[in-house]
Amino acid sequence: MTTPATRRPVKYLVKEKSLIGNEIHEAGAVAEYDGLPAENLEPLCDEGRARYQEYLASNAARVERMMAEHPPTGLDEMSALLQRVLAKLAGESQ
Repeated sequence: MTTPATRRPVKYLVKEKSLIGNEIHEAGAVAEYDGLPAENLEPLCDEGRARYQEYLASNAARVERMMAEHPPTGLDEMSALLQRVLAKLAGESQ
């Protein structure tokens, strides 16, 4: 996934020790990031929240593609787990 060059960095609260950009940030720090934040970063502004929603949508699409390319082979438990993950992602994106 590439980040458009026009995106400016925005601030996020680091929820767990993370590699962001090429630096390690401890939990509780505020970091600037120009990409799409994952669950380890809490947006501190509207632009950050919009980028998080974009991340959730792109991740759900990625999981959907993976499931289509590699359908379950009768593993009911795995299928149920993936469906729960997709439902959780869909709930977070609303």
